[in-house]
Amino acid sequence: MAIRKFNSLRMKDPVEVAPRSNKKFSWVCDCGRETTATVQDVSTGHTKSCGRCGLYGRVASISAADMAVRRFGSLKMKNPTNILPGSHRKVVWVCDCGKDKAIDINSVVLGYSKTCGHCDDISAAEMSVRKFGRLQLKTPVDTSPGSGKKTVWVCDCGAETSAMIAHVISGHTKSCGSCILSYQVQQKMDAVFKTLKFPISPDQVPAWAPIALEPIVQHDKPFKAQCRLCGRKYFPRWGSLRQCKSLTCGCSTNRISSGQQELADFIASLGLQVQLEHPVGKLKYDVFVPSHNLVIEYAGLRWHSYPDSKFRDLAKRRNALDLEFKHVMIFEDEWLFKRPQIENFLSNLLHLSKPVAIRPLECEFRRIEAGQADPFYDKFHYIGACKAKINYGVFLESELVACCSFKRPTRQSKHDWELVRMAACPDSRVHGVWSKILKRFVSEFKPASVVSFSDNRLFDGKVYEKIGFEFDGDVKPSRYWWKNKHRFHQSAMRKPRGETMTETELRKSQGYSEIWDLGKKRWVFQPSSIVSNVCTS
Repeated sequence: MAIRKFNSLRMKDPVEVAPRSNKKFSWVCDCGRETTATVQDVSTGHTKSCGRCGLYGRVASISAADMAVRRFGSLKMKNPTNILPGSHRKVVWVCDCGKDKAIDINSVVLGYSKTCGHCDDISAAEMSVRKFGRLQLKTPVDTSPGSGKKTVWVCDCGAETSAMIAHVISGHTKSCGSCILSYQVQQKMDAVFKTLKFPISPDQVPAWAPIALEPIVQHDKPFKAQCRLCGRKYFPRWGSLRQCKSLTCGCSTNRISSGQQELADFIASLGLQVQLEHPVGKLKYDVFVPSHNLVIEYAGLRWHSYPDSKFRDLAKRRNALDLEFKHVMIFEDEWLFKRPQIENFLSNLLHLSKPVAIRPLECEFRRIEAGQADPFYDKFHYIGACKAKINYGVFLESELVACCSFKRPTRQSKHDWELVRMAACPDSRVHGVWSKILKRFVSEFKPASVVSFSDNRLFDGKVYEKIGFEFDGDVKPSRYWWKNKHRFHQSAMRKPRGETMTETELRKSQGYSEIWDLGKKRWVFQPSSIVSNVCTS
C-alpha cells in the first residue's frame, strides 16, 4: 500500500488491508488535499479523487484571483469566487455584449456555453421602426431573432396576424396571408374576368393579379407569371385565379417556402395541375399532384430538425399511405445540389419521361471499374458514388446507359453481398436490365444471399419484387447530421477515438443539427429458391 495508487489517491498511512474492507482511512489526492473514504470505494474506483479538484482529479479548483482575469468564450464571471470546474452551481456571468446571465459553472468551463445567448437581440426601439416583409411588431419589445414565441404583427394591409418571431425575422412569414385576397374582393373580380376572352395578352391582366409573362391561351393550362409581392416566377392557371387561388407564388402565406414553391413550379411546368398545402385527412402536405394522387413533402433541413420532426414526418407518411395516396419526401440539400437527379426522378414517377426502348441484344453487358461507374452514379443517382468493387455496366454503342453495383455489406449482416446501386440514363430503357445483371452476378460469384434496401422517402421497392427479391422487414429511420445546407449520414460522422464527449454532444458543439429519414425496407434475394423468378437472357 506504500507504493500502490488508486486513480488520484494514495493511502496516507499505509497498512495491510483487505480490498473489500469497509473500514475508512485517510487518503492523499494528487492535488495535495486529503480525504476520508473506505478501502472498497477506492479500490473499486467508486472514489477516484478528493472530490475538490474538478473532474476525476484532472483539473484543480480555480481561485477567485484567477477567475477575475479568466475568460471563457465571451463570458467572464461577474463576482469572482473560488470555483470547482465540474460544479453545476449557477453563477452570474457578464457577456461581451454587456448582458448578464446565470449559467452553471460546468457548462461555461467546458465550453458548452460561450455567450449569454442574447447577443443578437433587437431592442424595442429598433423593433418599433423595423419591418420584415409586410409585417411590423404591434407592441415593440426587446426581441431575440431565433425566438419560437408567437406575437402579434401588423400587416401593410392593416390586418393583424399571430406568427412566430423566428419565422417573421428569417423571412419565412412575410405577410398576414390574406391581404391580396381582400384587395381582390374589393375590385369585384367577377365583372373583370367576364370581359376577357382568350387569348389574353399580358397587358390585359388586371393590376391585382400576378404579372403575366406570356399570353394566356387556355382556362386550365399553366402560364408563366411573376408574383407581385416577391417577384418570383411561378405557373398559375387562369381558372385558379378566377377562384381566388394562386394569386401569389405562396410567399404571402405562413407556410410556403421558396424550395416548396420551386418544386411546385417545376411540376406545373410539365403541364400538370399542382396544389400547395393540400389537406389529406387532418394533415397538410407541401405539394399535391391530383392527376397522380401524389403528395410531396419538401423537407427543409432547419424546419425538419426540431425534436418532434422525426415522429411528425413518420406520421404524415403513414397518414398518406393509409388514405391511399402516394407519398414522397425530398430533402432540401437534394433539391439544392442534386436538382437534375431529383427532376429526372420526378419525371419518371409522374410517367412523363419518354425513354427510348432498347432490347438487351442490342447492348453489351460487362464488368467495369469504380472509376467508370461512380461518375455515372454522380450524374444519375440521387445518392451518388458508392466505391463498389463489383460493377456491371450496360453499353449501347460504347455509351454507358445503365449500371449496377455490389459490395460486401457494411452493416452487421448475415448476407454475403449487398446490391448497393442501380441507375439508368433517363433517355433510354433496356428491357429486363436488372434481372439480366443479377443473373450474371449470381453466375459469377454464387452468393448464398443478396440483400438490398429501398428508401421509404422515395420508393416502394416494387422493382425488387420484379427481379426476385423478397421483403425481409423494415429498417428504422437513420439519423443524419447537417450544417451549412449539407447533410451527412451518421456512419460518416462517428466521434474519434479518445473523445470524452458523446457523439451528439460533439456534433452539436461543432454547430451540426440532426435530422432523420423515413426508414428503409430490406429485401433479400435467395438464388437457390428464387432462380425461376430471374429473367434469363
